[in-house]
Amino acid sequence: FNNTWQNTDANVQFKCSDTSTACRLFAYSLDDTNTWAGWGADQNIGIVLATDGNHEIVYYSTDRKDNNSSAKLIYLAIDKTRPATVDNDFNNAWNSRDQNIQFHCTDARAGCRNLYYSIDDSNYQKGWGADQNIGLGTAGMSDGNYAIFYWSDDNTAGVADKNEQAHLVYLAID
Repeated sequence: FNNTWQNTDANVQFKCSDTSTACRLFAYSLDDTNTWAGWGADQNIGIVLATDGNHEIVYYSTDRKDNNSSAKLIYLAIDKTRPATVDNDFNNAWNSRDQNIQFHCTDARAGCRNLYYSIDDSNYQKGWGADQNIGLGTAGMSDGNYAIFYWSDDNTAGVADKNEQAHLVYLAID
């Protein structure tokens, strides 16, 4: 459990221990529902979270003399949805003057981390950061037909980064 956005299901493990009387109960509430679930004592306990969201978990334990531990609060953030990047409906037609292709990345949970692009599937560039419009100007480019690939990643940490699939637009300069 690392308290950062992750892109996989989460298995949160809890363990109650009491050296004098032993544990009787472990209880938790998920996402401020005021619904409490619990298990018996002296065992490892786990819950699996599989849905996107910034989940709130409140938990406590009780020993055999009915002494309660203080309630503790943790957050577990899951974002398994890839970011979405769009362009400004660039027209893919032949252009005789400089153009400015605009890109915008959105990610409702963890937020966008980087936008990447390449021209003609080479010279890959990392974009200007996250959750903002960025532009690619064509000033200084030679006449020709260019393939522009672009995609984004988000602020999740975990197994297999959830990058967006690459998009493709064509830029024709004459």
